[in-house]
Amino acid sequence: AALYAEAGLLPMGTRTRGREALRERVERHFRVDSIVSRPAVLRVADSAEYQRFHAATFGTYFAPLVPA
Repeated sequence: AALYAEAGLLPMGTRTRGREALRERVERHFRVDSIVSRPAVLRVADSAEYQRFHAATFGTYFAPLVPA
């Protein structure tokens, strides 16, 4: 946690909102009929595919953690 704080980053778990917080935000613009929670499963063919996914999803967000 200290490493993230020093880099000025929030861990993913801290940035993730709970079901009710998401419902409140979405209901500002849409009618919500139901909420279904499910695990976010990631299946990749190889490490290169995972690296592409990570780069596209998180970009350089965690770059401050990598020594120059």
